[in-house]
Amino acid sequence: MAKKFQPKDQYLQNLVKGFEQSIKEDTNFFVSEDELEKLIDFYESLPNYPKAIMAVDKAIDLFQFSSNFHIKRAQLLLEIKDFDGAWQSLDAARAFEPVSSELLLTEADLLSAEGNYKEAIENLYMLLSIVSEENMADVYLEMADIYEASNNGEELAKTLQVVIQQYPENEEAIHRYFTLLSQIDQLEDGIETFKTSIDKRPYNFLAWYYLGKCYEEIGLYEKAINAYEYTIAINDYYFAYWDYAGCFQAMGEWDKAISTFYDMLELFENDENVYFEIGHCYREKNDFALAKKAYNAVLDQASDIALRAKAHFYIGKTYFKQEQFKLALRQYEKAAELNSKKTKYANAVGKLNFQLGNIEDAANSYIQSLAINDEQDKIWRNLAQCYFELGFKDVLIEALSKAVSILPENAQTQYYFAAYLLHYGHLQQGLNHLETALTLDSTQKNSIFALFPELESNNVVLDLMNQY
Repeated sequence: MAKKFQPKDQYLQNLVKGFEQSIKEDTNFFVSEDELEKLIDFYESLPNYPKAIMAVDKAIDLFQFSSNFHIKRAQLLLEIKDFDGAWQSLDAARAFEPVSSELLLTEADLLSAEGNYKEAIENLYMLLSIVSEENMADVYLEMADIYEASNNGEELAKTLQVVIQQYPENEEAIHRYFTLLSQIDQLEDGIETFKTSIDKRPYNFLAWYYLGKCYEEIGLYEKAINAYEYTIAINDYYFAYWDYAGCFQAMGEWDKAISTFYDMLELFENDENVYFEIGHCYREKNDFALAKKAYNAVLDQASDIALRAKAHFYIGKTYFKQEQFKLALRQYEKAAELNSKKTKYANAVGKLNFQLGNIEDAANSYIQSLAINDEQDKIWRNLAQCYFELGFKDVLIEALSKAVSILPENAQTQYYFAAYLLHYGHLQQGLNHLETALTLDSTQKNSIFALFPELESNNVVLDLMNQY
């Protein structure tokens, strides 16, 4: 059911009220062509297609020779997948205006919706012959939509290239072309295309930006940096600064990255994520005091619980790198307390508690984490290790039994379960799980020896493993 919504504009509100009252009372409703267009657009924006169709039907009653209302009716029927009704409306429109850009465009949309992609493209080529130069890019982008819908990546790429080369400032084409290249892993192809676009429009900052993205994605960081510098010189583009700094980080040039992030704090609204990146850079430099200062800046500014938890977590990672493990643990615990739904924080608490010898606390953290997401294979194995250290044999077997029932295709967990079963003397059950593990992935079979080296001298185990 469409939501009930009243427009804020008083004029439109009166128009809607009058129209709906006429429907309720089955009375005549006389308004201008322009007012009916506003009424239809209002219902379409909600969207309330039944009411929009009622409004367009009223418009056709009043202005039956207007091809525009017949085309609008076809467009609305297309939205609700009434293709037969849409074709009837287009035929009615064609009687008053045999060829128009809106008619050809709507017909192409309808053909595409029915899967007749070739005919839809032919319609759009006809449309190219009648539209103005300034509208041609939009027609090509409609073609791109059809090629995308028909999974024709080659023609999609060619079409977007045409737009970029002929209309180099068309931002939609540039964004879509880079996205396509990323999806099909052909970013090298974008380099020449964006260079050609830049040759035609040297101050096209978006072409410079995506040229930089292409270089960055294939690991040519110095060339990417050069492209980003041109981008930034033309336009203080927020994302260019991010990627510019990211290249310096990838190259280990932490000071240049930090300088860029501080430029961002001056140019743009304060962004806690920038402080996180500054903190990461200082942490990589082993400048721990400044790293913690950056993370604490988030705590000073952010009221968002998730951001505050994240800041505590990274302060903890900084302490951990300093080998101040108890201080690190406290920060991890604060993160987990603030955001109890984030498994990463509970896992960090568990891992560090285990390292510090707080085995029961570690186990409890892993249990909390698995309560959030029980498909974490590594955490099941970590929990088993805790139970092993505590001597909880039965609980360990029960836990890993549950783990393999949840993750039956996870080879490493099957190997762990097999190893513990064999270690505890459950030979047949252990061999069964070992065979399952070997079937899933025999390349990991030596992992059981890392857990229990004595299994290397178990001939039954070796005989089974030698079969894979």
